[in-house]
Amino acid sequence: MKKNLLLLAASTLVSIGAMATGYYHIRTTGTTSEYNMNQSTGTSAIYTGTGTAKANELFSPAVSLPFAFSFYGNAVTQFKASSSGYITFDVSQTTDVTSNTALPNASAPKNAIFAFWDNLRLQTITQGSSTFPSDIRTWTYGTAPNRVFVVQWRLTQTNDGSNATNVTYFAIRLYENDSHFDVVHNYGFGTFSATVGCQNADASSGYSILSSPNQNFGGNSGSYDAAKSHVYSFYYGTQPAISLKLVKNATPAIASISNTSGISVAVDGSNYGSSTITGGKINYSVNNGAAVTTSFTTSVSPSGGISTITSTTKYVAQAADAGTDKTFKVWITEINGGADASDTLTFSVFINKGVFGTKNVFVEEGSGAWCGWCPDGHFRLHDILNANPTNVVGVVHHNNDGMATTEGNTINTAFATGYPYGVVDRVTFSDQEEAGLNRGLWAGKVTERLNAPTPVNVTVTDRTYNTTTRTVNFKVKAKFVDYSKGDYRINAYIIENNVRGPKISATSTTWNQSNYMSSQQGGATSYQALKDLPPKIVGYYHQHVVRKVLSGDWGTTGVIPAIAAEGGEYVKDYTWTIPAEGVITYDAADGNISEEYRSTVTGPGINKHYDMKIVAFVSKYSADLKGHEVLNVVEVPLAWNTGVEEEAAKTMPATVYPNPTSGITSINFNSNVTGNISIAVMDITGKKVMDVTSGVFAKGEHTLYFDATNLNNGVYFVAIKGDKESATARLVIAK
Repeated sequence: MKKNLLLLAASTLVSIGAMATGYYHIRTTGTTSEYNMNQSTGTSAIYTGTGTAKANELFSPAVSLPFAFSFYGNAVTQFKASSSGYITFDVSQTTDVTSNTALPNASAPKNAIFAFWDNLRLQTITQGSSTFPSDIRTWTYGTAPNRVFVVQWRLTQTNDGSNATNVTYFAIRLYENDSHFDVVHNYGFGTFSATVGCQNADASSGYSILSSPNQNFGGNSGSYDAAKSHVYSFYYGTQPAISLKLVKNATPAIASISNTSGISVAVDGSNYGSSTITGGKINYSVNNGAAVTTSFTTSVSPSGGISTITSTTKYVAQAADAGTDKTFKVWITEINGGADASDTLTFSVFINKGVFGTKNVFVEEGSGAWCGWCPDGHFRLHDILNANPTNVVGVVHHNNDGMATTEGNTINTAFATGYPYGVVDRVTFSDQEEAGLNRGLWAGKVTERLNAPTPVNVTVTDRTYNTTTRTVNFKVKAKFVDYSKGDYRINAYIIENNVRGPKISATSTTWNQSNYMSSQQGGATSYQALKDLPPKIVGYYHQHVVRKVLSGDWGTTGVIPAIAAEGGEYVKDYTWTIPAEGVITYDAADGNISEEYRSTVTGPGINKHYDMKIVAFVSKYSADLKGHEVLNVVEVPLAWNTGVEEEAAKTMPATVYPNPTSGITSINFNSNVTGNISIAVMDITGKKVMDVTSGVFAKGEHTLYFDATNLNNGVYFVAIKGDKESATARLVIAK
């Protein structure tokens, strides 16, 4: 149950109901952060389910609204909420109605809003040690005179005797000083047949969406994503034929002067009217300059339909624009050839130069010694790091065992979709709903990120380690090769390899690792070593364990300014004293077993400085977890006493690895200057057979990747061409 974003989507729902003045609706998708389905502060439970099915359908007590609300033109101040998914403003009603119908209908509750009217029950569910509450809650957000009052149903189930088979969460929101209300369908799973709509006090006027009384839940299926919640907004009055609202900027938030073809100016427009919009004129201005006007023929369907409207005239950024925001204003006129116009949408686009740094990829795994599937994740991470020894960094955040950290618990709570899970650069990929990934996806997503552009290089400098005091000092430097804008934060982890802890007992999962892949358990895995190990691995070597988070959950704010300058260097100093080294002993019955993946030999187990590394990274921060992308990361040994930054000399202008190759192939080159560089693969006749990439690259070392799977066997050349330099590397394809 996660996440936030505003995104409107098309709806083909058609209304039914009386022709007299009444309500019509627009369906959109996504809620803003002001509304939180998981709100806890300031909420009041007005109806609470128990651990058993309710004996009969019930109303809540009469509840007073925090403000008078206009419903069908009349002020209402109190309501009752039904366990069957509706509220009524007629607080004299005492009989709940569970047989839902389309509206209007004299047998339906009067003076009522139907969020999800069906034969429902509220029943708390307990699974293992977790209890999931089922209730109707209320709360208010915003400030007068623009408050919003929420009535929310949690863990609502069909009242058919089944338990947790069909479950959904939904809410009604009433808006102050407005006859507008909406119904939010957060998420659910299973199948329902419900009514969504409203009806006046004598049933002479009513309105329900077309799919009523057989409407299933809206929103995401199976997990909560605020961006996928369905919102049915109800408006009192006559729906206009044409009403276009600009609801979202579709222009990139960051653009580059290296894109000489220009910036496409586009917005998402939502049609609140009853007629299809077929065209008009899109207008934009930059920094209040002259309007640029072009025609468009985009079709926008009625009653909540949404389409992207794009200007055919692009904005071309100039060199002087680099490092600045440009304020765009966009509006639509002459809709369908008439006088109707939209509102104006204002947004900013940050301009940079499009220079790339040297990208490393960060993999964070969530694990636990209690988790029998997690060793398979450990082995997969091991394979990824072995395949990418110079440009991928991996760490493991433990949960509910002897290696868990407070900050790791926060990160696991934010991203975990089950254990083991992993996040790759904390990115939510376009084909995924969550940043947390199943272990089978990690390797592929790492490959996707290897060529991701980054504006910053990260280094660890001035490392010193005092063997007497066990204190390490170092600096993390973020050097920006291009202008960048955002809430960027520096963080550093201390990770440790070969971590063992005291046995405690043979079955303890504080340090001993559960292993469902053991041949004694029969779990599926491709790793023979896990099959050969026991179901409880005493003395298991835990690798890449996050032992200390030095800058809090999400990094140190304020070190990097809101606009990072091209060439800007931002430094964070760190000091940490390693706790005393732990010597681990085991019972004689465990035997002197020393293997690659475990050891029950008495000796150092934790806080070993020689097994520790520093992982430093720069990441974005946002209230939305989908905005926590890691820009770059680096890993260096902790015990390094020179006090000098580690640098490796690169003597070859360009190298290709592996070579021969048949699949994913790396290209390493060292640029002497910042400038334009293009990379292509040529056959032996000099004919180009593949474009790898092109763009502005910063001075220094770079590693890029391409897929050679579609190249035929033979000899090729990788050609690297810059403004003032070039290089060629021989490439052999052998399948």
